[in-house]
Amino acid sequence: MKTKQEKKRFSGTYDGPEKKLEIQLKIHHTDRGDKGLRTFPVEAWKKVAGAGRAKIISVISTDALDAYLLSESSLFIWKDKLLMITCGDTSPVMAVPEIISLTGKDRISRIMYVKKINNHTNGKDAGFAKETETLERLFPGKHYHLASHDDNHMHFFNSGRGEADRGSAGITFQIYMHDFDNAVMKGFGNIDTSSAFPSELLPVFNKVIPHMAVDSHMFEPSGFSLNGIHKEQYLTMHVTPGREWSYVSFETNVFIDDYTDVVSGMVSFFKPQRVSVVLSLNGQLRDAASPPVLFRGSDVYSEREKKSVDLDYGGRVLCQNFSRNAPVEIIVRVAEHLFKDSNGSHDWEHTQRVVRMCNKIGKTEGAEMDVLTIAAYLHDIGRCRQDSSNGKICHAAAGSEMAETIIENLDITQEKKNNILHCIKSHRFRGQVIPETTEAKVLFDADKLDAMGAIGVARAYLFAGELGAMLHNPDNNIENTHPYSKDDTGYREYMVKLRKIKDKIMTDEGRRLAEERHSFMDDFFKRFLKEHNGEC
Repeated sequence: MKTKQEKKRFSGTYDGPEKKLEIQLKIHHTDRGDKGLRTFPVEAWKKVAGAGRAKIISVISTDALDAYLLSESSLFIWKDKLLMITCGDTSPVMAVPEIISLTGKDRISRIMYVKKINNHTNGKDAGFAKETETLERLFPGKHYHLASHDDNHMHFFNSGRGEADRGSAGITFQIYMHDFDNAVMKGFGNIDTSSAFPSELLPVFNKVIPHMAVDSHMFEPSGFSLNGIHKEQYLTMHVTPGREWSYVSFETNVFIDDYTDVVSGMVSFFKPQRVSVVLSLNGQLRDAASPPVLFRGSDVYSEREKKSVDLDYGGRVLCQNFSRNAPVEIIVRVAEHLFKDSNGSHDWEHTQRVVRMCNKIGKTEGAEMDVLTIAAYLHDIGRCRQDSSNGKICHAAAGSEMAETIIENLDITQEKKNNILHCIKSHRFRGQVIPETTEAKVLFDADKLDAMGAIGVARAYLFAGELGAMLHNPDNNIENTHPYSKDDTGYREYMVKLRKIKDKIMTDEGRRLAEERHSFMDDFFKRFLKEHNGEC
């Protein structure tokens, strides 16, 4: 892999939201021996970049493609096509007259200008209409808007004459990531100058272009750009770290049936709060029965919006917007999956009841609700280990160990993570760890209250049924029976545990709720014995 890298201070603002200019030329059959745009010397492209308020830093080439790294992003030149991607104070629109001076206006078949809008940095429309006035005077076209007006949306200007893409097939796939992880952001100020990019991204790039020449540049005080090319294929990545916001873009013209692994690799590394994936199709691919999959989402990222737009020249643009789930949302997705094969007495429904009770008690007791809710969703994830060991393994201890890995990458403080683990470890009635924090006490109470009252009675007999126990055996001495055996009846559970719960409840609100549930349960089992003995 060929790499280049240099450090160089640049002036101006390195702003995140990108602007992209794509120009397609008419190529006639008589031009087959002509290299088209690639015949122009580097000096000509320096003038183009300069007209757009950028400058060329370096260039790499294949037999089909020249890739210029600019002071703010990239310029790609094929025989019949130009792609200029810029950001910050640069303006590819301002470079159009210089490009026309090279190619001539009549030779241009299609021109597209795209601007990614991010409200955190450049307002609602970022002057897109004003920027395209110049283009419309030269090339009458149409304006398109894609996605939402909230945070992630794109504006397109397209002027197409219908010749360039007829019968051809092409794609552009883009990933836009906003507000990425602080630790990753700091790391981009300390990239080893002997490498072209963080090594963790190599598997992602290999999924796109396994054998590519690479040109990269670290800007001071911030910013990183990379071009990778192989034959006519390219990928490009641009990173803008920032204290109040940060931005990453990735783009390629490589067709993949399913881009999910590529997107997953990028978001796993950068951990952004918001992600947009965009696919532009033209020619034969436009009307494909099964277009490529952009991103399937994950436990961490949920799709918020999905839109598409058909362009007049025959192209189609597909867009999906995703946002990073809040820590609790992430845990809900993970936890629900873990309970898919659980026994009914300690299943997902039990977990949801405990969460609701935690919400009721926690607000009264002044608990940190994010900590409490996450702990409640995870409190019984170790139950399967206890059940499969016939009680030899403590599900609270096992669950705490399992949860440590699950919550490791949550965007919460280490103090909260420690509290979550303590809540899980200390929630068991027969456990050895005493709940110490408010959140741990609330979870303990909520879990125990689900073993009391009508629900408690139902769960006691449900658990007995899971063990194959009989309804009741009056001949058994409760003191001589064992858990996880056929003697572990619903009545035995009441005698050895359920009737004792009321005195173990730790919060004021929990004790208030426990009184009524205990009374109901006590009355039930008195009646149960009478009916069993034929007394009523």
